[in-house]
Amino acid sequence: MKDERWGAAIERGTVRSAEGGYVIASEDRQGVVTPPLPSLNGNVYAAGDRVYFFMHEDGTGAVIGRAVM
Repeated sequence: MKDERWGAAIERGTVRSAEGGYVIASEDRQGVVTPPLPSLNGNVYAAGDRVYFFMHEDGTGAVIGRAVM
């Protein structure tokens, strides 16, 4: 999935919690749940929304937008 020559991969996930940032359960990596991430563009999401996000190895990242699948 991730090419070591470049930055973080874009993943799909489901918002688990939307309080104090968005906690996302990855759909691309089983068992991976993010720390609270901000919305990159200021959009608001709710628990259960499917989104695209990225997360670096240090746990920083952001929600990019709503995933339409």
